[in-house]
Amino acid sequence: MRTKFYTKMGDKGKTKLGSRTLTKDHQLFDFLGACDQLNSWLGVVASEMNKKKTKLNRLGGKKAVMEIQNMLFICMAEVAGTYFGSKKSRIRITLAHLDFLEQIVAKIDAGLPPLKHFVIPGGVLAAAKLDYARTLARNVERMAVALGRKRKLSPMLLMFLNRLSSALFAMARYENRLGSYSEQAPRY
Repeated sequence: MRTKFYTKMGDKGKTKLGSRTLTKDHQLFDFLGACDQLNSWLGVVASEMNKKKTKLNRLGGKKAVMEIQNMLFICMAEVAGTYFGSKKSRIRITLAHLDFLEQIVAKIDAGLPPLKHFVIPGGVLAAAKLDYARTLARNVERMAVALGRKRKLSPMLLMFLNRLSSALFAMARYENRLGSYSEQAPRY
């Protein structure tokens, strides 16, 4: 049997998730769509890491990005399950996921000069793309906080989303360092 890429069920602005039908502009789909957008962008970042051998790859660069992509699927499954009242969902963000991000930050931070000012996003292309991923991650976090006002989300999930943008920022700083790009502070 061939895969069917459309069902026509969404033609009237509604979609089915589990046993419930929701409008496509529902806040839950905003969150899931933002996760998907971030995940897709991280796919671009990971595909470019495949083309070059950098110290970041030795720190787990492409592998780390791909692991983060998988964790975003876990976030989506957890939030969708929580929304539909599945308190005992077996698909959840755990302390191990949070530790993974914190280890990325710690490893990279150990090799960078201390941060003394805000940094203008950009620099080498890989860093600019990671900076953009960081902004997408912040958007996902804001949507999770808003969604959490309607359905209680796990504190671990919210901590994970907060650390995610920090890990992407650290990776961007490291890529700039590898590319011999001097970070630029904003002029006020």
